[in-house]
Amino acid sequence: MSNTNNIIFKSACQQMPYGIIILNERYDGKGYPDGLKANQIPLEARIIAIADSYDAMTTDRPYRNALTPRTALKDINSNLGSQFDPELEEMFLKLCNNGIID
Repeated sequence: MSNTNNIIFKSACQQMPYGIIILNERYDGKGYPDGLKANQIPLEARIIAIADSYDAMTTDRPYRNALTPRTALKDINSNLGSQFDPELEEMFLKLCNNGIID
C-alpha cells in the first residue's frame, strides 16, 4: 500500500477502532498497513486477527464451503508465531478445545 493510499485509508477509517484497522498486521511483521510485529501490534488487534481468521474459515463463502472447526484450528496452529501471536493462539486453542468457543 502506497503512503498516499495508507494516509487516505487511515483518514477514512478514523471512526473505527485502531484494532480493526490493523487486524491484517502479522506477528512476524509481514502484514499491513504498517508492518508492525509482535508486541508493536496492540493486544486487541492480535485478538481480532485470530477470531476473524477462525470465523472466515468456519463460515461458508460463495467461493468455498466452510472448513470444520478442527481443520480451521489446525490451519491457525500452522501459523503459530508467524501470522498470529503464539501466546494468544495457544489460549484460543485451549478455549476451543474446552468447548468455550464453538
